Amino acid sequence: MIGKFMHVLVTGANGFIGTHIVRSLLNGSMVFARVIAADRAPPIHTISDSRFDLRTGDIADADFVRSLFTDDIELVFHLAGLVSGAAEAYFDAGFATNLNGTRLVFEACRSLGTVPRI
Repeated sequence: MIGKFMHVLVTGANGFIGTHIVRSLLNGSMVFARVIAADRAPPIHTISDSRFDLRTGDIADADFVRSLFTDDIELVFHLAGLVSGAAEAYFDAGFATNLNGTRLVFEACRSLGTVPRI
């Protein structure tokens, strides 16, 4: 990977694991991180780096998910989801995010054809 950026898409970047993955990716000099994050939690908004591209939207919105997948995406960390308590309390939102959102991410990866790993 010498001499080029790796274009990475991270969903769920505002979560505990997502925030740490984004920060770890940006600590490496060879990574451009394109990040999708729900516009709720402040930690991810504090990142100021020219390699960081924050997109806000709903992971269960098919058009939004498709818009994230450009030809340069090489790796996807799919971390978007509602944890068990929230998913149980708000079943419809949990279903839309955890099941449908995951399906949309996988379909977009398959359609793009250039993402070897999720």
